[in-house]
Amino acid sequence: MNTATADSTMHTTPSVRKPKPAARRAGIALVTLVALGAGCQTAPAAAPHADLGSTPMTDNGSKENQRPTMKITESGSGRNILILHGGGGPATMTLLGAHLAEKAHVITPTYPGWDGTPRPESLTTVGALAEEIVHYLDEHDVKDVLVIGSSIGGWIAPEVALRDRAHRVSGLVIINGTGVNVPGQPITNVTGFTPPQLAKVAFHDPSKFGAGAPPPTPERLAMMRANAATLAMFSGSGDTYSCDPGLLVRLKGIHVPTLVLWGESDHVVTKEYGRAYAAAIPNARFETVADAGHLPWLEQPEATFRVLDPFVAATAASGQR
Repeated sequence: MNTATADSTMHTTPSVRKPKPAARRAGIALVTLVALGAGCQTAPAAAPHADLGSTPMTDNGSKENQRPTMKITESGSGRNILILHGGGGPATMTLLGAHLAEKAHVITPTYPGWDGTPRPESLTTVGALAEEIVHYLDEHDVKDVLVIGSSIGGWIAPEVALRDRAHRVSGLVIINGTGVNVPGQPITNVTGFTPPQLAKVAFHDPSKFGAGAPPPTPERLAMMRANAATLAMFSGSGDTYSCDPGLLVRLKGIHVPTLVLWGESDHVVTKEYGRAYAAAIPNARFETVADAGHLPWLEQPEATFRVLDPFVAATAASGQR
């Protein structure tokens, strides 16, 4: 599982990776602003895992029961890190993945329906997405996995940990994740927000993001809008927007080392929301990044990595014992 594609191999360096140019981070932020947020469905309880084998088709070849195919990007070598993207798609995780791939084998799936990948009509819940990811880990025998999720990926990540029947997950990082219902801390419903409105709630300093980024091509813009449409398939409204009301209680079933990492200036999901998220997971650590919002590694990469890197190293050592 440590074979990286030729165009995505990273080289190990002893120092913390320097931040990318502001224009590139602004471009990634622009992707986020077009399709920011997370869907909401009440995730079904984990069911006994059925081994469907390596073929996406059922025995009778019915397209209705076809397993979705996930696009998988791999880079680096070493301990396995699974990165789960938010509503903006895998492009939002590029800089985080590049940093981690300096010392680890990074696996980044593109969920069915994002970036032009097919999504079966039956795949409409976060719980179902989590089951597909667990199936991938089982089918490819991926072990000692640190799961890192952001936004809706931060919701999928604990769902994966809760469904990990083969004990492949050895650590969990939730970065400004959605998915839980915290009384008094509603998730900002960003449906229909304009990019400036999104920037205001998602970033500590909105003026630095979007400005300076090259405009997206018509093809890229169409894909970004399609991602937003896919996200809408997972969206709810009202009190259940972007959450499973039962998840907060179920989090007590997570028993791997967990870091809940939060940009302090996030107004999509607040710092208090993140603190409650961490409190629901046994022995989870809660850490914040100052002067950062929903995607802290874009606004404050060095501060984010100063918290994240020691946790990555500690959980790798724990998984090897």
